[in-house]
Amino acid sequence: MSPRAVAFGLAIAWCLGFVLVIPLDFLAFKADLHQAKWLPMSARARIIIWEYAAERVLENPFLGIDADSTPSMKAKAKMPRPLLRTSRKAL
Repeated sequence: MSPRAVAFGLAIAWCLGFVLVIPLDFLAFKADLHQAKWLPMSARARIIIWEYAAERVLENPFLGIDADSTPSMKAKAKMPRPLLRTSRKAL
C-alpha cells in the first residue's frame, strides 16, 4: 500500500472519529454505562463529563466550547457517591 493511500485512510478515520464521537457518547450514556458497576469509577465519571460536553457542543456546533465550560461540579451532581468502606485494621 502506498504512503499516500495510508495517509488518506488515516485522514478519513480521523474525520470520522470527530463526527461519530458525539453520537457514540450519547449511546453510552443512554445505555447507562455511567452506572455500570463493572466499569471503574473514573470511566463512569468520564462518560458523564463527555455527555455534558457533547450537549454543550450541540448548542454551539461551529464554534464549539472552551475548556472552562465543563465544570466538574455538574458531573459530581449526576454521579452517586460511592460508599467508603474501612476495616478496623485501617484505623
